[in-house]
Amino acid sequence: LVERFYLDAAGWFRGAEPVPHLSALAEGVWESRRAMIEYERGDQSVGRVLEPLGLVLKAGTWYVVAGHEGQLRTYRVSRVTTAQIGEEHFERPREFDLASYWTESSAAYEREMIRLPVTVRIAPDRIGNLADFVGGKALAEAETLDEPDPDGWTRLRLKVDWPEEAPGRLLGLGGDLEVLDPPHVRERLIELAS
Repeated sequence: LVERFYLDAAGWFRGAEPVPHLSALAEGVWESRRAMIEYERGDQSVGRVLEPLGLVLKAGTWYVVAGHEGQLRTYRVSRVTTAQIGEEHFERPREFDLASYWTESSAAYEREMIRLPVTVRIAPDRIGNLADFVGGKALAEAETLDEPDPDGWTRLRLKVDWPEEAPGRLLGLGGDLEVLDPPHVRERLIELAS
């Protein structure tokens, strides 16, 4: 069982995401059968034929580790929009160790990840809650840009570790936070709020 499923309890994200295709992918993992998926990558959907080797639950977020075109890849299950398990079986690599792969690939990802600068305007009574949405490190490293405005709101520049997640995470502060920059984060936040 350990070679096909792995639980990494350390936190990256909060809360669970909808994963309607998790059971199909688990079937592919368990039975070593290829999976045909559609996957949201940025603003486009791409098709993939995967050899699903294992599932990882990282702090409420599911990932499938799979072979694709001769390489090992990690896919976030919540971004899988369709999944169909084929009849064709594949040979699992004998040397594959899911826990080792996950530990090494997540460490590499953390070393290489891009920190996105985001400028926000936030209500004074919500600054303490900001860590719940962007992480304690981002809040500790936040740069105050000027004195509070007449309403008491403060402008901060944050460095967010999860660029793709920034709009959804900041949305949790509702009307107590306004994203000023970069424009694509502001636009996505408005889109999500609508």
